[in-house]
Parts: sequence; C-alpha cells; structure tokens
Amino acid sequence: MARGRKKGAKKKGFRLRFPNWANWAILGVVIVASAYWIYISFFAGPPIYQLPANITYQPQGWMTFVPSDTSYLQFYNYTSILESPAGLSALKNDTALYLSDNGYNLTATNTTAVFGVWFTEQIVVNVFQPKPQTYWDFYSIMNSTVVSVNEKGILYFFPSPQEPKPGLKAFLVFYDGFVFYGEGGTAMQQLIAKLINTHNGLEPSFFTPERQVEYYLITNTRDHIMGLNFLPGASTAGTHEIVTIAYDSGGYISLSNYYAYKTQADAINFYPQAKQSFFQKFYSSYIIGNFIEATRTFKWEDVTTVLSMI
Repeated sequence: MARGRKKGAKKKGFRLRFPNWANWAILGVVIVASAYWIYISFFAGPPIYQLPANITYQPQGWMTFVPSDTSYLQFYNYTSILESPAGLSALKNDTALYLSDNGYNLTATNTTAVFGVWFTEQIVVNVFQPKPQTYWDFYSIMNSTVVSVNEKGILYFFPSPQEPKPGLKAFLVFYDGFVFYGEGGTAMQQLIAKLINTHNGLEPSFFTPERQVEYYLITNTRDHIMGLNFLPGASTAGTHEIVTIAYDSGGYISLSNYYAYKTQADAINFYPQAKQSFFQKFYSSYIIGNFIEATRTFKWEDVTTVLSMI
C-alpha cells in the first residue's frame, strides 16, 4: 500500500550541484579571462602585420594631376558619399562649385569627385571631376558667358572670385574631363598649368612608390572610401601622415589615421608614445609595415563632422 504524502510537505526542486573542484575551475577560468582582457586592453602591444612583397597598386585618373611638391592633398569621393546611408545630407547642400557670373551651379550629384591640391596653407587648386555630360554642358555655358584666353594650349576662363578682393583673380580651366579652379594672381595660373603638365608627364608626380604603398594601405580593406588626405612627413610633426574615411556593409563610419615611421621597429618602439599622444584607448589599432594604424567609428548622424576631419 502506497504511503500518502505528508500534509504540508514541500516538493524539493532539482538543484544542480558542482563538486568543489569544479567551482574552483570555473573561478579560475573567470580570473584568467579577466586578466587576459586587462592585459590586452592596457599592456599588450598591437597586432603586427607585414606588407605584401608585391603591392597591388590601382592608380586612379585624378592622381596624374598631383605634382610632387604638393604639401597637402584632400580628396572627396562624391559618388561614395551620395550612395552612403547619409546621402546628400552629408554634404549639407547640392553644390560643388557655384559661379556668380552666370549663376551656374556644378552640383555634387553631377560630380564624381573633388580634390584640393595644396601648396601652402593659403594656396590651393580645387579640381572637380563632373560626370561626362555635365562636363561638356558646363564648358559650353562658360564658353558663351565668361571671358577666356588661350595660353600655351590651355584655355583659361576668368570668372569672378567667390569673395571679390582687390587684385584677386579666379581661374577656371577644363582639361581632359576635369575642371580646375583657383583664386590668386599670376602664380595661381601657373600652378594650374603645373597640374596639367604633371598629368602630361612634364612634371614629377606626387604618387611615388612610397605614396603608392600608402594608397594601397588606405584602400585595400575599404569597400566605400568617402574621403582621404595625404600630409607627407607629418608624423615627425606629431600628427597623422594619411587619413581615410570609409563605411562598409555594417553601416558605420570609420575614420582611420596612419602614422608613418622609418621602419617597423620604429613603429613598434614609438607605439606607446603614439597611443598616448595621437589616439586614445577607444581607437582600435595595429601596425602594418612601418605604419601605425588607428581607427575610430562614428554614428551616421555625425557624418558631416567626420567628413570635415579630412
């Protein structure tokens, strides 16, 4: 005969019990994992990679216009920016270049890319790459509304400067699918000619083998480059050598700084100093070849601010 359950008795639930040695083992794993995280976060050096023996360099058409004595190069890929989740809002408005003489607006949506070739902090030639039909439409309008002169095979248009000042001139040139714009005096006219002569192989190019390696670095792992700049030799002055802004299918924006050193050994030795001076712990970083790379990610609402960092 079965015995009845005592009144008021409670059924005991199932409880998983570990032997004492298992508890200590779990605690040990937690301690080791925590120590490893602390070591990686605060004490360990960055991952170190070697550059490929043979760099696959894919030159772009705009590169042929950049002279060797360029002190700063700034490049925006309008196609990539406009195709990003931010779209046109990243550029604030749909204007790449506006000319008051005839009211012509070279729109960003009809421009593939724009880059600035700097010779000093004040002297810059801006170069636009319109879409092919826009290029010819723009040329036709300028040819019928703005004074021009042909000097040594280059046709210069003279629109009004964007901010007129005594003695200041604006120069506009159409050449091989690109539009060149600069403000200044006779020297500016000569600088535009210098860019075109570089394109034609009459002047040394900025993109030496060293610059080609740098371009490989900043484009090799990025699907959508929005902008980049080169500031040669800047690491010795305590700032970046090159910067790139990109986004990927994950939907975030990344800003990557590259700091160049003479050798990989120098990059490794100076890494603690660079991390303290140039970038902080919220950057991910590694060493590749003789470069220290540091990347920070941003949300899309910050895109305009991030693009201004180029």
